Amino acid sequence: MHIAVVVTSDHLGGAERYLTRLYAETARRGAGATLVGRVPSWTDHGLDAVDPDLGPKWSRRTLPAGLLRLPAEARRTRDAVGRLRPDVIQMQYKREQIGFSRGLSRLAPVVWIEHGRWLSGPMGIALAAGYRRASRFADAIICVDERVAGDVRRITRHPHIEVIENAVDTVAQHPPSAADRQAARARLGLAADEPVALWIGRLHRNKLPVRAVEAAAAAGLRLLMVGDGPEREDVAAATRANGARFLGTVPDLTDVFWAADVYLFTSTGEGFPTVLLEAAAHGLPLVMNRGAGIGHLARAAGAWETGDDAGALAEGMRSALAAGASARDRSLAWARAHDTRPWADRHLSLFRSVARRAA
Repeated sequence: MHIAVVVTSDHLGGAERYLTRLYAETARRGAGATLVGRVPSWTDHGLDAVDPDLGPKWSRRTLPAGLLRLPAEARRTRDAVGRLRPDVIQMQYKREQIGFSRGLSRLAPVVWIEHGRWLSGPMGIALAAGYRRASRFADAIICVDERVAGDVRRITRHPHIEVIENAVDTVAQHPPSAADRQAARARLGLAADEPVALWIGRLHRNKLPVRAVEAAAAAGLRLLMVGDGPEREDVAAATRANGARFLGTVPDLTDVFWAADVYLFTSTGEGFPTVLLEAAAHGLPLVMNRGAGIGHLARAAGAWETGDDAGALAEGMRSALAAGASARDRSLAWARAHDTRPWADRHLSLFRSVARRAA
């Protein structure tokens, strides 16, 4: 089996790590994958890629120009995928799904993967009709959470939606030894005994990155801030004012996970964020903003779910640290229940199923 993965993103976030992890796992099972587009770190895993020169992901800022480029981008993508002769074509983001699904469905069965809740506000309204029409050309839609699947059902009424929850490699990602922890802190210039919180994500206002900085300062914790995005300047200013460390994009997250004592998640309106599993696999207790709407994940992980104001988040972090080993053990048990091996098998089984139906 060979899968064409039609995705373009210039940001290394949870969805991008999901993709590289998934196709590294399927490659180990004998199923090849070629990326048609761009994803940071994809080729670091020994995976093949071709770039049809697509513009940035759609957003409120990029959508007008993106619509003008779409016909030419669709032709280049169709030509690139056609040369690969794949058994299945997988797509991830709205530009690819809405703009390319019809043409690519003539080449091979199409599978969409959805990570997050449906877009709110004008952007969601603007894309809904096109998304609904394009979904007719998708043979299956994988959703990482039942609530994400509920959004997709509401918009598309698609007959084949399958929920496959996110996963983490709990062999490659694991809690540090005492020596590992101290070495990671030394590399990051952190004191051996200072309490450290960690935040990772796209620096977007919906993820409340500045609030995270304020909460860590209120809790008396050093915050490691990892990520990039449109709020970069505001976040950099906030970290300087509050004694936090702004690290920008960090390709290998091992040191920041090993150096931290608690993971802070402030996003709103999320699906099933991979980064929560990654933090849990490293043994970090989780503190989560109730406004993310993922209380079911917080309960399963034994996380602290709080209001989104800095004081409430700070109190949650203090409580998580006070719980000690029991909090770390709950996180780790939750991560191990979501290991990548059965997760990759389920994806591959679905890909093979749609390929057989099309044969």
